[in-house]
Amino acid sequence: MTPIRLGIVGLGRLGMEHARTLRFGVPGVRLAAVCSTVRDEVTRARSELDVPAGYVEYERMIAEAELDGVVIASSSAAHTDQIVGAIEAGLHVFCEKPLGTTIEQCRRAEAVVTAHPEQRFMLGFMRRYDSSYRYAVQRIRSGAIGEPFLVRAYGLDPDRFAAGAIRFAATSGGIFLDMMIHDIDLARWLLRSEVRMVHAIGGNFKQRDGAVLRRSNRRARLPRGDRDRRHRRRDSDRRGAAQHTRGGVHRRRRRRADRPVVSGALCRGVSQ
Repeated sequence: MTPIRLGIVGLGRLGMEHARTLRFGVPGVRLAAVCSTVRDEVTRARSELDVPAGYVEYERMIAEAELDGVVIASSSAAHTDQIVGAIEAGLHVFCEKPLGTTIEQCRRAEAVVTAHPEQRFMLGFMRRYDSSYRYAVQRIRSGAIGEPFLVRAYGLDPDRFAAGAIRFAATSGGIFLDMMIHDIDLARWLLRSEVRMVHAIGGNFKQRDGAVLRRSNRRARLPRGDRDRRHRRRDSDRRGAAQHTRGGVHRRRRRRADRPVVSGALCRGVSQ
């Protein structure tokens, strides 16, 4: 079988993970070119992954390298231009979310993809291919939990990534477009409903003037009575949580670790 020749643009933390997967983990794929505006990243990727071609200019990569498609893992603000460039060059495209950072960018990307139906385009909403989420959808569609009307989703990213997020804030989609977009897509998928209104509230509780506050090595220690009250309150919250669907309301004494709550109802094995 002739291998699919792919190039990748963006060699940051996530981009390098994609590059390693393409190089070593996907049968039938040959990583033919890498691209980053940071020359050191190109040099490192070519050396580590034994890639024949490296570029610091995306336009040169899609024009010169012999490719069948590209993987876009660059800064969010660059996605739309790179999608358009690749599609118009006759290449297939896999792009990390988001599609763009403005509505105008998204509509432009949609228009060029629609105008070239012979080419494959995919946006990286990987939760739709996760077996645990697919199990949850199957349970919902079968009517096993009633008709859900609420999705509660949350993310817990490590603090160590905060400095990088702040450094690239000017060119990223921020917490909503880069991160919470997965939860927005998940809600649309689970509920089979489109967004009509959005309300958001937030706060900055750990950063000052864009600088990451260093955490003290000292750990606060609560008096035993306070710690006990804290644990009792946490356990009480867990035991008292209720699930609501239009098919009914029921309470549970304790949630099993392998049966988390999704869409306000019990669905086995759903990961976050």
